Amino acid sequence: MSLFNDACSSCGTSLLNKLPLVQFHHLNPKLKKNTWYRLRDLANIEKIKQILKKERCKALCANCHGLTSDKILKKYRHEILSKYLLDPE
Repeated sequence: MSLFNDACSSCGTSLLNKLPLVQFHHLNPKLKKNTWYRLRDLANIEKIKQILKKERCKALCANCHGLTSDKILKKYRHEILSKYLLDPE
C-alpha cells in the first residue's frame, strides 16, 4: 500500500488496515493485462508494485471505485447500449 500512500486515491480514506476494501482502478483500460486474482498469488510484492505502476493503476476504496465506474458507464452508456443491446436493424 505504500505505493499509494496507504489511502484511497480519491477520498483519502486510510486503507492500511482495510486491505479487503482496496480495489485497483486502471486509468487506461488498454494497459490492463492482469487482474487482482492473478496478482494476489504473487509472492514478490515488488513485482506486484511494478505491475500496478506499469498498468497505471490507482488504489481506491470500494465506494470510490463504484462511483468511478458509474461515472464511466454514464459517460459511455449510449455507445454501450447501441453496440451491445440494441438491435442494429
